[in-house]
Amino acid sequence: MIFNKKSISFFFCYVVLFFSTSLFSQQTDEKRELEQKVIDNGQLFKRNIDEAYKEIDGLLQESIQLKDSVLELKILDRKCRYYYAKRDVENLVVSAELLKKKSEGYLNIQMQGMAHIYLAETYSVNQFYDKAITELQKALEILEKGDTDDVRIFFTKVNTLNSFANVYNDKGEPEKAVEKLLEVVKNYDKLQKPDDVKRYQYLNYSNLASTYAKFDMANAKYYALKSISLKPESSSDDNIMAANYFVLGKVNKEEKKYEKALDYFLKSYEVSKEHGEILTLEDLYINLIELYKILENTKQADFFEQKLKELRLSTLESKYNSLQKILDKDKVAENKKERKIPLWIFYAMGVLILVILGAWIYLFRKKQKTKEVFVADYEELIEMIRKDDPGFMFAFEKLYPDFSDKLLQIDSNLTKSEIEFCALLKLNLSTKKIAELKFIEIRTVQNKKYRIRKKLNIPQAIDIYNWFTSV
Repeated sequence: MIFNKKSISFFFCYVVLFFSTSLFSQQTDEKRELEQKVIDNGQLFKRNIDEAYKEIDGLLQESIQLKDSVLELKILDRKCRYYYAKRDVENLVVSAELLKKKSEGYLNIQMQGMAHIYLAETYSVNQFYDKAITELQKALEILEKGDTDDVRIFFTKVNTLNSFANVYNDKGEPEKAVEKLLEVVKNYDKLQKPDDVKRYQYLNYSNLASTYAKFDMANAKYYALKSISLKPESSSDDNIMAANYFVLGKVNKEEKKYEKALDYFLKSYEVSKEHGEILTLEDLYINLIELYKILENTKQADFFEQKLKELRLSTLESKYNSLQKILDKDKVAENKKERKIPLWIFYAMGVLILVILGAWIYLFRKKQKTKEVFVADYEELIEMIRKDDPGFMFAFEKLYPDFSDKLLQIDSNLTKSEIEFCALLKLNLSTKKIAELKFIEIRTVQNKKYRIRKKLNIPQAIDIYNWFTSV
């Protein structure tokens, strides 16, 4: 066969066209596959946000590789929603800033609005209420430039009004929050289908109920029941129902129907655990503690007191770190314009807040060292000791993973039984209690304690239990 220049050129064009078409077809298939993954992740997010979050970074990388800006922004928004639901304001600040930068680059008005909403939430949590309101006003200004018939723009405006309500709630002004939420309830004119209106009001009535529960229990009960009546029949309990159960728990508690109140609070607790959201957990723990004390169940009251302390510590650390990020961001902004108040005063106040928060965290941690074991875990360990369960040390080291290593660094010749005895001292068990649990004489326990003192070089002047507290 003889190839001339024309036939070679035609053949080359055909090959390029063939591979281009194949590549385009492959990319289209990959995009469809990714779209389905994002949809599935969204469904999982409604059921269990922790499981859904595990997929987020992988989906984000795929969207970037395929240069799909719509999916990339949708996944970034979901990441922000996860940190918001977890009250992780430190990571929310970073993710919201990234969403803002990317959405501005892609000229996506709706996601720009969402970024400002998330930033407003971080300011509000750190009690910068004026800055939070400024961010929400920016969100509304941006959204006004969008297509008024776009349902996504409509829902983002609704989210903005809900965030205004959140700020007023944080400020301790629930009446103003109610005003904003009532605006939201009335704004359903863009929704054409009755089922869409029901789903929309299902959430809005629940938000109203939660806010009214701060000052008007009659209205709180009314709107919680209205929300429950609109719950989609085919769906299981979700975070909206968790909020409704919590409100009804507060209503019954005020009416002194303590058993019924407890039932609602525990329903809220179970649903919150299942879905992984912690937005209302602090108030829920406080109410459970009060109820269990009224019902004289000290064991459960102690259990939830410990969980409350752990939750407050984790959220305080997140606020502490996010505050630093906010101050750093504002420093960059303030360098670009003049201030009437000297900049050093603003930052001196910020540093003072950071120091106070840091000191609080340190003191809280120090106080908590002797209470590291939750009541449920502690009782489980005691029962394992009583039964001489061989899995005791395994369970113990799940709580104190470095305990054995630290002891062996002091004396590498410690035996397994000696380390186990040290674990009993770490659990702050008295001589009498150890003798009872291990079925040995008190004198035997005293001798063991004496040998452990010598092996670990614990001075006689130091209380052995205090020493093990620091290990």
